[in-house]
Amino acid sequence: MKVEAMMERLRALDEYIRLLEPYRTQDIRTLVNDRMVYGGVLHYLQLCAQIVMDVSAHIHAALDLERASDYREVILTLGKHHILPPEFAERLSSITGFRNVLVYEYLTVDPLRVQDALQKGIADLQAFMVYITDFLRREGYLTQ
Repeated sequence: MKVEAMMERLRALDEYIRLLEPYRTQDIRTLVNDRMVYGGVLHYLQLCAQIVMDVSAHIHAALDLERASDYREVILTLGKHHILPPEFAERLSSITGFRNVLVYEYLTVDPLRVQDALQKGIADLQAFMVYITDFLRREGYLTQ
């Protein structure tokens, strides 16, 4: 398992969360009207989702878990194997669809979905970092 590569991504996730944090409570209309800020928020949300998907896929592959047909199933499999709490994995797995909207349907991103991601999703991203770090420690991949 490439622990340092995963930790590098988790550190980036932490940084991106800190950058998004000030916008959690901002009125969505105000946020959307500032196109540069809104674009930055969308970009950092996309990067956060991609990190969750990359770290999850790396663990899935390194542990040679059962075949998954997409990133959503990868995250659900981590829940099935108690790397993530199963209920949490179920909720978090929707991040893959949100990431696809940000990447492929960027012209039609619903601002209310962005607001929801800011208000509720950031806590899940923080929890993901904790669960993955705890797993790596518990399994002996991290010593600190």
